[in-house]
Order: sequence, then structure tokens, then C-alpha cells
Amino acid sequence: LTRPCFDYVALGHIHHHQNLNHSNDPPVIYPGSIERVDFSEEKEDKGYVMIELSKGRVQWEFCPLSVRPFRTIEVNLAEADDPQSTLLNAIGNETIKDAIVRLIYKLRSEQLDLIDNTAIHESLRAAHHYTIRPELVSQLARPRLPELGIGNSIDPMDALSTYIENRQDLRDIAADMLEAAECLLEKNR
Repeated sequence: LTRPCFDYVALGHIHHHQNLNHSNDPPVIYPGSIERVDFSEEKEDKGYVMIELSKGRVQWEFCPLSVRPFRTIEVNLAEADDPQSTLLNAIGNETIKDAIVRLIYKLRSEQLDLIDNTAIHESLRAAHHYTIRPELVSQLARPRLPELGIGNSIDPMDALSTYIENRQDLRDIAADMLEAAECLLEKNR
């Protein structure tokens, strides 16, 4: 494409603006798309290429356009004491008016009842369009303790204590669970 017989090479289809020949002899230009089409283009400038072309001479310039913004809001609620407020605050901290918004939030299964979907939809009302994608954080995905490798053992009470420490939903009944476990172990000794 960079043959001397060309003064300018105009390419198409690629949505991202780019110049494939930085020496500009000749310029090989993808103008890009004038609108964002998906979230992979969320941070890209969009626009058009203005060209002044005459035999043996070319001037070109990328002209940015003000286009509809895309916004991704990601929130991890798994450790939040008040997941609803945390989520609404995260939405409120973003400029979403007339934007295409993608809300992704992570939460534990026991937090599901603490989320008011109507309030979330209401908080996103100013957006041009939005999607909401809750993701459940699995208790099984928690990292294992390094001391519990093959051939190692741990005291049952220590194991239970560690388990309870990693489960926020069990903290209120931790003392009762440990006491009951101690009683069971005593009966079996």
C-alpha cells in the first residue's frame, strides 16, 4: 500500500482511528467509526478524517467528534456492610446522563435480598441506555490456607475458626458455633 504512485491510502472497516504509515509517504489511514459501537471502544476518541488532496500533495487531519459516552461502573459489594448504599453511591459518582451504561456489581448470595432493583433502575434513569449485570461471588472461590497442603493437618477448632473468619455472614453466630463445636469434640474424645 505504500507505493510511490499513491498520494493517500484510505482504508475502512476498522473502528479505531489509526495511521499505518507514520512516515506519511503516503499516509495509510483508517478514519475509524464516528460512533462507539461497543464497550471495547469505551475510551477511544471518535471522529472523521479531513483530507486536502492534490496531485503529489496531501494534508490530512483527524477531527474528533463529541459522541455519546460509554460508561462502565464496576462495584465489588462482597464486603460492603450496606451493599445498596454502596451501589447507589457508585452510580451517583459517575456522569451517566445520556450515556450508554454498563453496571457490573459483585455480591455474595446472602446479600441478594439487600438489593432494591427498583432503586437501581431509578438511579440509572438519566442514562440513554443501561445494562445491569450482578455477579455472585462464590464462597468456593476463596483462597485456601497455604498450611493446608497435601500431607498437612490442622486442628478442627483452628480450621473452624479460620472458616468463620472468612465468612462475614457467620460472624454474628461465631461464638455459638465455636462453643457447639467444642462440645461435639469433647463428646467424641
